[in-house]
Amino acid sequence: MGTTDRHVGQGAEGLVRITLDLDCDLVDVTLDPRARRLDTDELAAAFSEAYREARTALMSGPAPALGGDLRSAQALEEVRERRAQANELATRLIAKIDTHR
Repeated sequence: MGTTDRHVGQGAEGLVRITLDLDCDLVDVTLDPRARRLDTDELAAAFSEAYREARTALMSGPAPALGGDLRSAQALEEVRERRAQANELATRLIAKIDTHR
């Protein structure tokens, strides 16, 4: 799920929600009060699941709409490069989370 500039992922059946922007920066974290019932391993898994879902939505979503001039082509290439960098960063972050379980 997501919009063109924000992408939301959910974990633990919606108890954890994470919102990322186009740079894959964390914009918001929302915890349902019922998330307090999760133990630390379940909560960590929920964050990982939510982050992966948001990142997948970001990576698979359409690139921002741009015109046809050279400047737009350069901007599109920059967006593609940032998405690739974000994917690499997200993979490292998820690996860190997984090692702390």
